[in-house]
Amino acid sequence: MGHIIASLAIYVWVDVMLLRSACMCRPQAIAGGYPASTEETDDSTSTIENRERRESEGRRRMADWGPVVIAVVLFVLLTPGLLFQLPGNSRAIEFANLQTSGVSIFVHTILFFGLITIFLIAIGVHITTG
Repeated sequence: MGHIIASLAIYVWVDVMLLRSACMCRPQAIAGGYPASTEETDDSTSTIENRERRESEGRRRMADWGPVVIAVVLFVLLTPGLLFQLPGNSRAIEFANLQTSGVSIFVHTILFFGLITIFLIAIGVHITTG
């Protein structure tokens, strides 16, 4: 049970780091934490007008769900022991044994990192909504 929790913790950490680096936007600017550009700090318009303009621009932006979908699918498919385990406990590869080990967690993490890098950076998968 401890290996499965460790596996999930490593996957979640890698997921967060990759999604944070894949997001090319400034989350504070979208949430209204600070102006997205210097044009919004013009003294001739009021703060309320700037806020309304940011909110209307935020509604027009399309959300990119590609990194989220790819990360979730790879997370489920590459969970050690769920579909396969590489290396297995008694063989090189075992299928659906629902067991794991430290070595298989490491191997599956490297596979996850490699595949998500290929899909998000090299191929550039984008799923937009809005």
